[in-house]
Amino acid sequence: MSETTSELWEFVKDSPWGGAYLDELFWLADSVANACDKVFETAPPPPPSGDSYIRVDADLHRTIDIALNGAARVRALLKNRTQGRRQSAKSFAF
Repeated sequence: MSETTSELWEFVKDSPWGGAYLDELFWLADSVANACDKVFETAPPPPPSGDSYIRVDADLHRTIDIALNGAARVRALLKNRTQGRRQSAKSFAF
């Protein structure tokens, strides 16, 4: 674990919001895992002939979106972030 990651986890652990942070992280990871399981259960395998095909299925695409959005939120919780150009110091600290 890098020094900055260690510092981040120490901050989370000591924060009054640490429990909520870890709870959110757990449930996001759980929803990503469940969405991925559902995608792999419902998506049909490609045809054996090697021909390409396109399957349009709104429910399948919605489940893929859930998995990708959840994974992006997990990444955002785990990765150190930088202050935006137009973001105030107070907003960034929050």
